[in-house]
Amino acid sequence: FSTAIASNDGGAFWQTKVARADEQVEVSRGSLRTQLLRWALDGVLLLGLFTIVLLALVFHLLPPSRRGRSAGLLAAIVLLGAGLRLWLSPAVALAPWPYTRLLPSAALLYESPLLALTHPEPLWLSETTLTSTLLLAVLAPLAVYAHARLLLEDHRAALIAAGLVAVLPLHLRFSHADVAFIPSITISSTLFALMHTACRDPERRWGWAAVALLAGPLVMVYAVRPLNIIYCPLLLALPWIDQGLLADKRAFAGRRVVVALLLVALVTAAIGVPNLLRDFAPQVSEGSSLETLRAAAGVLFSPRMNALLNPSFTPPGFMILALIGIVDLWRRRRRRLLGFLLTWLLLFLVAHAYVVPVEPYMQARYHLHLVIPHILLVVCGVDAVLRRLLAPPAWTWWRPLHGKLAMAALLLYALAVPVLHRPFITNVDFNDQREWSFVHGLRQEIPEQCTILEYVGHGNDSRFDRVGAHSLEGRSRP
Repeated sequence: FSTAIASNDGGAFWQTKVARADEQVEVSRGSLRTQLLRWALDGVLLLGLFTIVLLALVFHLLPPSRRGRSAGLLAAIVLLGAGLRLWLSPAVALAPWPYTRLLPSAALLYESPLLALTHPEPLWLSETTLTSTLLLAVLAPLAVYAHARLLLEDHRAALIAAGLVAVLPLHLRFSHADVAFIPSITISSTLFALMHTACRDPERRWGWAAVALLAGPLVMVYAVRPLNIIYCPLLLALPWIDQGLLADKRAFAGRRVVVALLLVALVTAAIGVPNLLRDFAPQVSEGSSLETLRAAAGVLFSPRMNALLNPSFTPPGFMILALIGIVDLWRRRRRRLLGFLLTWLLLFLVAHAYVVPVEPYMQARYHLHLVIPHILLVVCGVDAVLRRLLAPPAWTWWRPLHGKLAMAALLLYALAVPVLHRPFITNVDFNDQREWSFVHGLRQEIPEQCTILEYVGHGNDSRFDRVGAHSLEGRSRP
């Protein structure tokens, strides 16, 4: 076959200069400036820094009098979430076009100079993508705790929110896949927590440190998914959401708020908007129509296409608690907080109504952006139920027992949720996922130093070509 190609090739068959597996190739690492930039964007270092910042923020927010016990509870929640994801979350591509898309969070890890030094052997790009998503999924309960703790101004509510995201079927299903929404949830929740800290933290050093750290997660949020531009108005409105779940928040710090708002606006204008319009200008234009609003209205009330109403995807008990939370916030006049959460839900629901998939399982992926406001409303409902059970003047000796029984029932239900929804979480019986598993199952059948010819088709990109280009540029391992 190779001989036939060589005798008939006019120079157009091999369009990319390649090196055979047994050849020694000189690879240019670029200028010193280029190398410094690569190290500054090293995915392993950035993930480590992100984790340290998140852990420090969580530790700062834990109640001083119960810090040890609270840290233990959070650690247990994180371990529970990690165990469930390793057990149930399918390690398979669940996003469309898995061979032509590469998550920025995965690319930063795959192209890491530090990883190249410590792991000189070749890495599987697919495994790097799935593992990067899993790592950020495991951190999600910590990020949600920090966000809920500051938005709701309540430690118990924040712990419940962290526990809910650890067991939520929607999050579990996509936690070990190639879905951009999972990194988006963790990074954006941390971003909101930093914005809260910048605006209202009583300690100036923490407030200014949060301001200094805002730009990094915001840039990454826009890079992971350009439609995350919707977070911009929510971030800009955050200083004026001064109502917590039970108590009002302290006044915001004027100077820090001004700097934080300017920073969000500048990053959005300089990076977020150009990033969105560069790749999705036609979709933005077409999506800004009445047809999108009509589609959103249809999705909103559809128990099949609205992932929050679909009982196969979202536990019905959670939805009932969310409705209780909405009613309770309205009755107690926590309406700025309620308006913020409902606006968040509707903004993303309408934006994603530009494309309504035929298959509800694909719609579930789009509705991952509804997870955080939904969980926060569920937490409000849990708090309302507990307050009702423990409320005077009907206080008797058995009232505290009722509260404990209610907490035990909610805990048991939450723990049972992953098992009850296991068919949804683990279902990969679709053509794309079957093909992905089949292709990756052939790895051991392909001998080393084998030349692979990939037919891509008109208008598509080649993952092999992209990986090879990265290698020749010295951005990764050969």
